[in-house]
Amino acid sequence: MRYLCVVFEEPLFITVIKEDNIMDSISLEGVLYNNITSMVVGDDNVVFYDWLIDRSGNACGLEIHLSPNDLLFSGVRLNEISLVELNCFVRVWFSQKRNGIPQGMEAFGDIFFFRAKDNTLLVIVGLEDWLSPSQAQQLIANLA
Repeated sequence: MRYLCVVFEEPLFITVIKEDNIMDSISLEGVLYNNITSMVVGDDNVVFYDWLIDRSGNACGLEIHLSPNDLLFSGVRLNEISLVELNCFVRVWFSQKRNGIPQGMEAFGDIFFFRAKDNTLLVIVGLEDWLSPSQAQQLIANLA
């Protein structure tokens, strides 16, 4: 399965990986990130996300349905990351064009949270469950 990876630092680092299973740790660009999903998501706390879709039907961002004040983001300077927008949720834009609206799918189940030793946050979401194959292919092409 293919996953979109977003590293919350300036500049925002976005890439696509292919993994059979999400493991306890992952290495990106020489940095080791440890899986902290179980500390964020549980029986009493389901985390949703939604794709931000532009007028052409392409994914142009990601909306994570957590408050910017959630403990997950402590130590992460979200307001200093140019492609991150804060309101009641955290929006990540894939370019300076901020012209998308939520798809309305409220996806869940394939969102994972990782943290590096230096507190850098990595969020991983599945590309194939909540985007159409053509949307996923277009997003991958746009990120290349």
